Amino acid sequence: MVVNEVQQGFTPASRVGQPKVGNELVRVFVTLTNTSNRSFDYTPNNFKVQDSSGVQKTPHGVPNLPYSVSHGSLAPGGTLEGNMVFEVPQGDTGLSMVYEPFERDRLGTVTVTL
Repeated sequence: MVVNEVQQGFTPASRVGQPKVGNELVRVFVTLTNTSNRSFDYTPNNFKVQDSSGVQKTPHGVPNLPYSVSHGSLAPGGTLEGNMVFEVPQGDTGLSMVYEPFERDRLGTVTVTL
């Protein structure tokens, strides 16, 4: 997994999906490449952002997000690119992106500091 871009203070086009008071939205654009010799399934919930307190959050639903990550299967050598948005404490500088596949024992967990 490669984190290509991070946008803190992301503002969605609609009022739907606005963060709670004291939080902000972070948009993360990732590339996930299957380097194994078997296909694997993925969902947005395989991706989490962990804040500096160790709390992990799944993606926040944002309508009409371009290139949003959805459900699918990634063939050997295949690449997924897409955006996800997470609600995190405002101004938190200790964020990490965590990818936990369904087959953690075979594929492992990947963590990237944002």
